[in-house]
Amino acid sequence: MTGLIFVTIDFPPIESVGRKYLLAWKKKRDKYDKAVLEHSKATGVPVKVYNKKWIDSIERDLLETVCMLKWDIDIDDLTEKEFQRRLTELMHERANDGTHTNTHTTDDYVAFFKGLKIKYDADEDVFGQVASFITDAQTIIETHALQEDMKTSGPRRAILKIITDQLEPAQLRNAMRDVLRIHNRSRLK
Repeated sequence: MTGLIFVTIDFPPIESVGRKYLLAWKKKRDKYDKAVLEHSKATGVPVKVYNKKWIDSIERDLLETVCMLKWDIDIDDLTEKEFQRRLTELMHERANDGTHTNTHTTDDYVAFFKGLKIKYDADEDVFGQVASFITDAQTIIETHALQEDMKTSGPRRAILKIITDQLEPAQLRNAMRDVLRIHNRSRLK
């Protein structure tokens, strides 16, 4: 006897186009994509049979509003690829609530990364601890839309110094500083 197993994998809807909401949505979407891929591998059914497009995750009314107010594009001309590109841009845009400017000060960076600490445990795998630390730093960069700052030498240097200063013990902090110095020199060649 052969049985069929029906699995429902709920895709996350886009209910807002605010940057913070979209960042949280993207994490849920990544989990959804992973679940669909795992289900596809288990059943042998191609991913495209189950996988919903990003553009199908948003209500048409909201999409029309965004197309009109933000993107100045006709909704019928919007492809899946273009939608993904534009949505990703929204995720990486700086907040425009009047409290943010296009430049951050060193004090801003210090405040952003203040809570960043490596969860150092001598009995644990060092690579895993460092990977978690870097992931936490990347989350802060995304949350505060610092991707452009990381592309510019001065702000990038300030951010890396602040991140490195959070490392404990001192041997780890000094080793990271040495790695960054070597990396900067190799980029000049």
